[in-house]
Amino acid sequence: MDSKWAEWSKVTGAQQHGDRFPLMRLVQFERGATSAPERWEAAHGRQEAGILLNFSRGGLCLLTEEAPAAEEVLLVHLPKSVPVSSSQPHAQVRWVRPLPFGGETVYAVGLQFML
Repeated sequence: MDSKWAEWSKVTGAQQHGDRFPLMRLVQFERGATSAPERWEAAHGRQEAGILLNFSRGGLCLLTEEAPAAEEVLLVHLPKSVPVSSSQPHAQVRWVRPLPFGGETVYAVGLQFML
């Protein structure tokens, strides 16, 4: 158990806790999106859902049942209650961490919005 908690104490970047706002909402997202902006409209990947934990100007944190790969691009369908510049932003997976609880595995996923 201690090794799983140690994973949470890793520093993942300089902007660790800056301007985050807590907001729990169900969020749908599509995997299989492309990182090429000219093809963003045509992201028809597998649709999944997660729970939004918090968001900032630069990204968000989701709880998911499956762990996406680091650097994978997701098309995130955010509810209108999340004030971001686009209603369907693309976000890149920056980090994935398993929750250190027994039973079922749930992952916290850090996403960075792509411009």
